[in-house]
Amino acid sequence: MILSHPARRAVVGVLLAATAVCVAACGGETAGSAVPVSAFDRTAPDTSAPPADQLTAAMTSTVMSGPYRVSTESGGVRSEGQIDAARRIVLWEEFSGGAAAPDQSLLLRDDAALVRFSTAVNGAEAGTWYRMADTEESRRTLSVLFDVDAITSLVDTAIGVEVKGSGDVDGSRTTHFVVTPDPKAVVDLAMRLLPSATQDLDASELKDLEEKAPEELHYWVNRDGYLVREDDGFRVKTYRAFGVPLRLPAVDASAAPVLAGS
Repeated sequence: MILSHPARRAVVGVLLAATAVCVAACGGETAGSAVPVSAFDRTAPDTSAPPADQLTAAMTSTVMSGPYRVSTESGGVRSEGQIDAARRIVLWEEFSGGAAAPDQSLLLRDDAALVRFSTAVNGAEAGTWYRMADTEESRRTLSVLFDVDAITSLVDTAIGVEVKGSGDVDGSRTTHFVVTPDPKAVVDLAMRLLPSATQDLDASELKDLEEKAPEELHYWVNRDGYLVREDDGFRVKTYRAFGVPLRLPAVDASAAPVLAGS
């Protein structure tokens, strides 16, 4: 998926969102620990468990209990996502300023990736859904999005996971977790998610990426065991509307034209 126009920003955005939200456990070529949502036995949070286990359980519970929404804001760009990991669906939309309509949208559904722009870009017509070319790399990248082992790897390999008290998030009482990630694990995950952008990096460039990795990742989990906020030092993500059905655009992926350059 080597793109020469803003489609790359939409693709990267949804990849980062999926990482932040811990989209997982719904199949894919690499998802060795996939479990159908219908078979997921959600239990009450075990506050006596080690912090890493509590946080991993919250991540898994959040994505496996049904559809939900995620919002982020960074650099004047607001992003809204609708995700249902069990059905392998992600709708990611980016809005600049106070725009009511998204500047660009990316829809992952039935293992197909589609993009739409609000203005004409490099031959792509405004308001038209385009299908990303079906390549081995795109299939591998999409499969990682739904791989529970890949997404929870930053917690599993963390140098430390601690509980840092409690607090209120949008009116909900939460437990605050702080993760000190292993910089090498952060870079390894980036290389799995974005192989085209990282495969040619030399040792010094990889070292530079490790040095720029976040020193701490902050998570807030509510009393129901759902992840409701995350802060990685670059952007804050909030999660809500757990179990609320998705509102998706009607688009036939098989009839959508292939996006040139994808």
